[in-house]
Amino acid sequence: MVMALKTFVKISEVNNLSDARYCAGMGVDQLGFNVVPDHPQFVDSEKFKEIGGWVAGVRFVGELGDQSTDYALEVVRNYKFDLLQTNRVELLDEFNRLPLPVILDLNVDDYIDEMALKKVLDYGHGFVEYFLVHSTREEENPARLQEIMALAKRYSIVLGSWVGSHNVDQLLSTASLAGIALKGGDEIKPGYKDFDELAGILEMIEVEEGY
Repeated sequence: MVMALKTFVKISEVNNLSDARYCAGMGVDQLGFNVVPDHPQFVDSEKFKEIGGWVAGVRFVGELGDQSTDYALEVVRNYKFDLLQTNRVELLDEFNRLPLPVILDLNVDDYIDEMALKKVLDYGHGFVEYFLVHSTREEENPARLQEIMALAKRYSIVLGSWVGSHNVDQLLSTASLAGIALKGGDEIKPGYKDFDELAGILEMIEVEEGY
C-alpha cells in the first residue's frame, strides 16, 4: 500500500536526514530549509545537498526570513530549491522577478485585526503560491483562528500554528485551508529522532491508497 495525506503539508525548518526521509515517506508535499545565516536551524548548501540527495517526491523550499532579494538570488545560485519563502511583504514585487515561486510567511500577531490581515492578503495574492499564516504564541487564540479560517475561504492559506493531533481533523473538516505547516526538529543524535509530536499529526491525516 502507498500512504498519502488528506491535505497539503509543508514541513518547516528541516535540518536533518531523519526528518527529511520520514516526512517524504509519509507523503508530505514540501520540505523547508532555513537559509538565514546565524539562525539556530540554518542549513548550508552542502548539508542541503546531502539531505536532498536521499529524498524524492517532495519540493524543497528555501526559508529566507527577512533576507533581501540580493541574498535570495545568491541562495538560488547555491541551492537547488523549488520555491522561496519570505516574510518581506514590501519586497514581493522584487521577489516576483526571481526565477522561483514565492511563499509569503505571515505572522498573524503583527496585524491588529482581520481587516489589516486581509489588506496584506489582497496585495500579495497575485505574487505568491500561498500564504503561510502562523503565530509566535503557542497558546491557541480562538478569535484569531476564526479570522484565519474565514479568510481561507478566499485566499490560499496554509496554517502554521495551533495544529495538533487533537484538532487537525476538525480544522480540515470545518475550514477551506489550503493545507498545514509543521516544524521539524533536532535529532537526539545522528540517525535518532523522537517523532512523537510530528508523527502524531501526520498519522491523523494519513489515508491509504492502492497501487
